[in-house]
Amino acid sequence: MSRRRVTSKRRVRRRDLLIFGLGGASALVAGGVTLSQAAQGTWVKGNDPVDQPETSPSPTPSPTPPAFDLASFDPQKLVSITQGGWHGWALMDRKTGKVIGSTTISETSRTCSMIKVWLASDYLRTTAEAGKTPSSSRLSAISRMIRNSENGPASDLFDEMGKVTFTRLKAMCKLTDFVPSTTWGACQMSPRDVCRMAACAADGTAAGPKWTEWVLNEMRNVKVGTWGIPAAFPAAARGSLAIKNGWDVTTATQERHMNCLAVTEKWSMTVMTRYPVSLAGDAHGQQICQSVADQLLKRGELGPLFA
Repeated sequence: MSRRRVTSKRRVRRRDLLIFGLGGASALVAGGVTLSQAAQGTWVKGNDPVDQPETSPSPTPSPTPPAFDLASFDPQKLVSITQGGWHGWALMDRKTGKVIGSTTISETSRTCSMIKVWLASDYLRTTAEAGKTPSSSRLSAISRMIRNSENGPASDLFDEMGKVTFTRLKAMCKLTDFVPSTTWGACQMSPRDVCRMAACAADGTAAGPKWTEWVLNEMRNVKVGTWGIPAAFPAAARGSLAIKNGWDVTTATQERHMNCLAVTEKWSMTVMTRYPVSLAGDAHGQQICQSVADQLLKRGELGPLFA
């Protein structure tokens, strides 16, 4: 073999090695591994898919609870009264205006002093509408009428305003069962109408924008006649209740009347009782008023209203 041929073969081998080396390097680089990394034994991921973090499935949203609807409850299942005599109760959701109550919810009985809320409100509103301001002595008398349930100021207001005040009461408070009288103390209302009157006082219709809060403040600070509905509430909550009770004896029929009214931003409630004087004293009616309120407060389904 000639020297030229040997040299030629060596050149071919070197060229093949060079080509192989370049091709191998390209393959390694293409695979994501450099020669130096391969030589060092370092493992480097190439085109492997990137690991994705595990995701938890979205929680199933809780169904939206139905809106509170006072009218959906059976009132006969909410309250049970076994004491003797006539009684009636009503509860209003002030947001919707819906009212539920006893089977006697539309029957009427004497309001007694509960109507003083209207007399005070109507007088103050009409005075403001006339561009006048009540004297300090008149305001003091109205305050005593509400807080201490004095009858004299009520008679003075009624004598001054006349029976037209009852016409305004029925129209402005949208009463359906109201029976006016020639005196303020003999007027008759149903439990649902008393609830409406209370709501009418609380929403500003009765006393107007200038005097509503004043009237409600007087009702929140009643000193005489705090039995009944307020007694069913914790002591800390009673200050938020605007109340006015009414009680009397109708001599002609020898019947005792013990009535309660309470109103808050969310609801109004009334309980009315009437029974023979010979049956029991004041405590009988007072206990019925408290029992109705207590039973309503303990009903879990009414929680949204009393919360």
